[in-house]
Parts: sequence; C-alpha cells; structure tokens
Amino acid sequence: MILAALGTIALLGVAGFFTWDRHRMCTALIEGSLGKYHATDIQITLDWLDFDRDTFTYDVEYRDRAGKIQHNRCKVSSGDYPADEAVYWTEPLQPPARKQEQIPTVDPQNPHT
Repeated sequence: MILAALGTIALLGVAGFFTWDRHRMCTALIEGSLGKYHATDIQITLDWLDFDRDTFTYDVEYRDRAGKIQHNRCKVSSGDYPADEAVYWTEPLQPPARKQEQIPTVDPQNPHT
C-alpha cells in the first residue's frame, strides 16, 4: 500500500518535472519569436486549462517596436525533435516598421537647391 502510494507520488513528480521543462522551453521559443520583431517587456502566462500532449497555450503581452502594448495568444508545439517546435499566433505578428528614407525633392523653380 505504502509502496504503491510512493510510486504514484514519484510518477507525478517526474511528470511535473517534464511539464515544467517543456514550459520553460516553450517560453524561450515565444521570446525568440518576439525578439525577431524587436519586442520588449514580454510577459508570458500559461493557460493551464488549454493544453494537450504536444501543445501549450499562452497569453502574451509585450511592447512592440513602436512602444505600443500588444496582447496576443499563441500555441506552442513541442514535439520530440527540435524540428517539431513551432509557435502559432492567434494574431499574426507584424514585422517591425522600416525607417523610410528621405528622398530629396527638387524644386522645379530652383533645381540647384
């Protein structure tokens, strides 16, 4: 009886460790995905009630390159191989705005200015 209870506790502990390790890996993937878009102040919250064997769901809040606070939701797929890892966003991330080059204008009345 005691041995069965200890075995169950050990099994739950090992499962909890692997779940926590996958969670850390998934948050690193999210931060890396947002880093490509120059996001800062990233806050990631796991939705404990929305997961399955291969994905975790997260609510994400971050500050974009323009300084606006953005809210988004994503699912992170984490399979057995690194190639299986992917982040799927509810709202696609917008690429950072490029700085527009100033094109000099020529005044037709005074072309030498």
